Amino acid sequence: MFDHHLQRGGKLLALLTIVLLLGACGGGTTAGSPNFSGDPADTPGVIGNFSEKPSILDNLQPFLYQPAGVSADAPLGTDPAYNVQPAAASVGTRLASKTSSELDPGATYGIQGVTLAAVGAAPNYAATNLVFNEGDKVVLWLRFEAAANAQFSRRWVINAAGLDYLEPMVKITSAGVYDASLTFNLPYDIIPDGGSTAQAELQVVIGLPKSAAVVVGPGDLSDRKAFIVNSVVTDSRFIYPLYETHAQMCWEDILQDATGRSPDYDYNDLVAMMWAKEYRNINNELVQIDLQVKALARGAGWTSDWQFNMDAAFPGAMVIATVDQYYATGVPHGSQRVWTSANGASVPVFAPTKDALPKPPDHSFATNVVAGTTYMDGDYADVKIILDKPLPQGAYTPIPYKPELRVSTTVNSQPVTYAIGLWRKPGDPVDKNGRPLGFIIPDTFAWPLETKKIDTVYSGFAEWITWINNQSLPEPSPKWYDRAPVRDYFVRSSFK
Repeated sequence: MFDHHLQRGGKLLALLTIVLLLGACGGGTTAGSPNFSGDPADTPGVIGNFSEKPSILDNLQPFLYQPAGVSADAPLGTDPAYNVQPAAASVGTRLASKTSSELDPGATYGIQGVTLAAVGAAPNYAATNLVFNEGDKVVLWLRFEAAANAQFSRRWVINAAGLDYLEPMVKITSAGVYDASLTFNLPYDIIPDGGSTAQAELQVVIGLPKSAAVVVGPGDLSDRKAFIVNSVVTDSRFIYPLYETHAQMCWEDILQDATGRSPDYDYNDLVAMMWAKEYRNINNELVQIDLQVKALARGAGWTSDWQFNMDAAFPGAMVIATVDQYYATGVPHGSQRVWTSANGASVPVFAPTKDALPKPPDHSFATNVVAGTTYMDGDYADVKIILDKPLPQGAYTPIPYKPELRVSTTVNSQPVTYAIGLWRKPGDPVDKNGRPLGFIIPDTFAWPLETKKIDTVYSGFAEWITWINNQSLPEPSPKWYDRAPVRDYFVRSSFK
């Protein structure tokens, strides 16, 4: 929350705040984040505190393709089928060209009003009552004056709805008064469980241009004004059913067809853990997905860029997705990223992964995969995917959706980029040696150390590979990841 007042140029400027009341068509969850710390008993195979509920992992379709599309926030691209775009606030045509300015001497921009409105409705900056429901698509409006050639950033915040979006630089050529707008889907978890209403504040701040990933803070503000919209109490109780699951993902990063090199099959080039929560309405239709993803280990020798995407199809729905990345301490790691798309989501979670898992001070590349080196507690990310219409079960990509690893490298001095999906069932892609390059399991496991082949660490893995390539054989039981590792695996006490 910003300070309630800011002294500048002899004026006392109030906090830029609009208070709106969210009428309940749902009560959300207030469950806390999972415990990502190491297991105190140092039990092999146990990395954190997580639910033991089984995951629903059936019907995950294989996908392995050459990615397309590039943006500054997703350097390796997103699935082009969904027209994924970074969020941006639109600025309409100039409303007025002023002969006299309300700007303070020397100022280049100033706020005149903020409000919210339904999609398609004109903004009413004098509104006294604003009531919206969870799941509504709303338009955030800002009216501001700008001098010629003004350059600045805008920060749009609704804390209760998880929105804290910092725009890149905005450039205004001609002096005048403008309206800017940002469309956002209100999440289904704003209202506390058992509650009927909740208040949320909309804050819009104009500040100095964004620099790298530095968030515009109170010291950077040049102008902000305030008004409060009265609340109207409604009582329409509804609690959305919640479905939760947990899984762990492990990748090899070398695609033989693309690079000509052979994997070492230690499956530690990226190890990540995921918790997924699905919000469903009374008809058991999907309305929202919350993901928490933790980066655990990175045994990649390449210094090139990597990107971890979470991809899923939501036919017929417009999607707004927010990604908040944090250091292990809970301190934000960069600004929030907001994505808009149609018929699906392709959300870059860690872009690049080497920022989420930096190399330790005592190794040239490997993070949490070489015994005796310093343990690096990786980043985690909160991902919220909000749909503009409920989708019936079976109409969208099921849990765990489509996690993928995108890799950028060079072959014969030529850049090569490719995407690696996860193997889930017989018939999914395998490489020339009959092995998957990534897999997902419904529990956690202790990953192999660097260059240690997984079939020497887990005695049942080779038998499993034989089965996935020969379906006339029975599936091995117990599964390889339900067996204890025998050697050369991650144990927290083996690291500094």
